[in-house]
Amino acid sequence: MKSALINLKQNNRNAQKFFLFLSLATLVFFSSCRTANQAKGGESIGEEQQPQQQQPDQTVASFPVPAPENINLAKPLEISTKPEDMALCEKINQTIEQSEYANSRWGVFVLSLKDGRIACARDARQLFNPASIEKAITAIVALDKLGIDFRFKTSVFAPNQIQPDGTLNGDLIVYGTGAPDFDNKSLDDLINQLQAKGLKTVKGNIVGDDSYFKGASIGDGWTWNDLQWHYGA
Repeated sequence: MKSALINLKQNNRNAQKFFLFLSLATLVFFSSCRTANQAKGGESIGEEQQPQQQQPDQTVASFPVPAPENINLAKPLEISTKPEDMALCEKINQTIEQSEYANSRWGVFVLSLKDGRIACARDARQLFNPASIEKAITAIVALDKLGIDFRFKTSVFAPNQIQPDGTLNGDLIVYGTGAPDFDNKSLDDLINQLQAKGLKTVKGNIVGDDSYFKGASIGDGWTWNDLQWHYGA
C-alpha cells in the first residue's frame, strides 16, 4: 500500500511536460507497472486508499453520422464540381505544392456536413499511419462521453511518510490517468503542492506509473518513434 501525498486535478494539459519534470528533478525516471493507490484530494499523508480508476461511460456515442451515399469504396469518389468547392480544392493543392513539404505524402478529404458532398479529395483512399488529425476524433468522442467539465486526475504517492526535515525516504510515484495537456503550469502546481506537504528531498526514484492504461502501448503500424515527442501524445 502507498500513502497518498496529493491529488492534482488537471484542466486539460500536455503530458509531454511530465517528462520535463522528471528531468529537472535530476532523479531517475522509471516507467513501471506498479499498482498505485489513488486517494481523494486534500487527504493528509499516511491515509491509504484503494485505487479508483476513472471509468467513462461505455455506451455508444450519441452523435451517429450516416455515411454519405456518394462514398462507395467499390466505385470512384464523386467529387463536387461546384465552383466554390473546386476553388477550395485548388487552393489546398497549391498550398501543399508550394510548401516545403511538397514531396511528402498528403491525404486530403473534405466532406460537407451540410449535404454530404465531397468538396475535395487528394489521395483520399491511400493508407497512412495515423497522425495528429486522429486527435480531433478522440477529442470529439471525449467531449461527448466525458463532458466539457471532466477533469483528469494526476496523483502522487509514496511508500513512506515525509520526515520532519522534509526528506522522503523512498520512491515518489506519479500516477497519471492521461491528462492530455499537462503543461508547465501543471508542473508548478504539482511541485507547489508537494512543497506545501513539506517535501524538500527525495531519497529514491521518481517513478512514472502508467498502470492505469491497459493493453499494448503501441498500435499495429504506428510510427513508434513519434511517441517520445509532445505531438505523439
